[in-house]
Amino acid sequence: MKFRFILLFIFPFCFSKIKADAAPKFHESVNIQLFSEQRPFSKVDSISALVFAVSNYPAIARLNSTTAEFWTGPSLHKTENGYQIFTHEDLSAFKVIIFLRGMKYESEVLSRFPGNQLYYLEVKDGKLKDVSPPFHQDMGTYFMFLLLTLFVEVLLGLIFFTKYKPLRSLKDYLFSFIAINIITHVALWYTYSHAPFPLFFLEIFVFMIESFYWQLYFRADFFKSLLYSFVTNITSWIIGGIVSFFI
Repeated sequence: MKFRFILLFIFPFCFSKIKADAAPKFHESVNIQLFSEQRPFSKVDSISALVFAVSNYPAIARLNSTTAEFWTGPSLHKTENGYQIFTHEDLSAFKVIIFLRGMKYESEVLSRFPGNQLYYLEVKDGKLKDVSPPFHQDMGTYFMFLLLTLFVEVLLGLIFFTKYKPLRSLKDYLFSFIAINIITHVALWYTYSHAPFPLFFLEIFVFMIESFYWQLYFRADFFKSLLYSFVTNITSWIIGGIVSFFI
């Protein structure tokens, strides 16, 4: 009994320490791809960007494609697929202005959250419209991490599921656990890309939701539910971190 009470305090503490240390900050670059009639292009007469330290505050820098201040401040560079804004500051908002065939196109102020790295801007109705992917990430990368999460957590969960075979079938387990993982994964990535919530709190939310899953669906006791959720999530996070390091 004493051991269970110790677990109650150790699990949240360890989880929070690992997650807090691992929570990423803003990326040092923002990738911008330009589109016209849904087709990408990168050749413009000129391009500049207004970079904001805090949304709606005066710009801290006005950049153009010839700016070369990478080591001293923000800079804008042409890439194979578009442009990149590099900055060593926390870039919370920016505005892009291009001149194309003598016409000026300007975007709205684009808010940026730590999960955002990729923006698609389309020339439409005299403006640059934000038509970015839902997570502001390459969708191929997102689905890779989703499949990795499902593989790791469902496989590990099978070990815990064997204790509850009389209560639920393997089919029930696979369907329900895959569904709960897809829902929490999509919710975390979407929220992290559209709201200023710290990753730590979002991860704790996922951790608790999945522990409730074991408790309610399989009638596991409270401490076992925490243990199952902790093991599956921390293993998935570690493997995902290793994969992220190499891509």
